[in-house]
Amino acid sequence: MLEGMGGEFDDDSRHMLERMQSNSDRLLILINQVLDIAKIEADRLDLVSSPLTAQILTSRWKVADVGAGREKGLAFNIEIDPALPPTFYGDPERLTQIVVNLLSNAVKFTDKGSVTLALKRHDDKLLIEVRDTGIGIPPHALHYIFDEFRQLDGSSRRAYGGSGLGLAIVRKLCLIMDGHVRVSSTLGQGSVFTVTLPLLTSDPLEKFQVAKLSLAGGRGD
Repeated sequence: MLEGMGGEFDDDSRHMLERMQSNSDRLLILINQVLDIAKIEADRLDLVSSPLTAQILTSRWKVADVGAGREKGLAFNIEIDPALPPTFYGDPERLTQIVVNLLSNAVKFTDKGSVTLALKRHDDKLLIEVRDTGIGIPPHALHYIFDEFRQLDGSSRRAYGGSGLGLAIVRKLCLIMDGHVRVSSTLGQGSVFTVTLPLLTSDPLEKFQVAKLSLAGGRGD
């Protein structure tokens, strides 16, 4: 309808249609987040292993949230550590879910300045950083920022919206992938979210299959 397939609309009608679309999008996000939480808690979330490159991942992630940042006049920066291997392994869908949640959060709470996405290597770990120049997080809120249905306070919920599930999903997905997430922040200056995950340079599922074949051979099967 917004594309004009049903005819032309006056400004009031278009405004109402845009509100319907916006609220429908928010409801869909909420439903998907609740389903993800339920899958994780029921141990029904399966991970896959695929070859990945930093360049392809960051391009995909940039497309996901650069639009919202551009509307606010934010600069979007990408940093890729040259020490990263050309190819590594992981679940692209779940990595994307983690990063898009963090980027959305950064854009939401940043009114001016920039959002930076950085991929780094630290020994045998993959570090994903999302830095912003936003409002920051009060020290007391750092203790519960990753809890379900929690935000900074009631006023932030009204001003910025959101369900309070995005960061909880990030934390749970990191734990499933044998990693963790931490945050540092300064009020009025911005926040840095850092995800630390194993840097897998070979397919872990392939090793699992080899192990199964070895065990089967040992039993004489």
